[in-house]
Amino acid sequence: MNKKSPQSIGTFVRWIIFWGAPMLPIISLVLIYDSLAHAIGEHVAPYVCLGIAAVITVACMVSYEHFPQRLIIPVGIIGWALTISLGFWYLNIHTTP
Repeated sequence: MNKKSPQSIGTFVRWIIFWGAPMLPIISLVLIYDSLAHAIGEHVAPYVCLGIAAVITVACMVSYEHFPQRLIIPVGIIGWALTISLGFWYLNIHTTP
C-alpha cells in the first residue's frame, strides 16, 4: 500500500510550480528584446536570447536539487504570478492603439 499522504504534492507538480522562478527572467527577455536587438543587431538577437534562455533553463534544472524543499512552492507561485503579470502588461502596452 502506498504510504504517501493524499494531501501531499508530487514531484512533477512541485517541478511545474518551481518553473515559475526561471520563467520570470525568460519573459523579461521579451521585454528587453527591442533594445537588445538595437544594441547587438537584428540577426544576432534571437540567438542571444535563445542562449540566455537555455542557460537559465539549465541553471534551474541544476538548482532544483539544491533548492530548499519548503521554499519551492512559494518561490514558484510568486514567479508564475509575476510572469503572468508582466505578460499581460506587455500585451496591454503593445495592443493598445
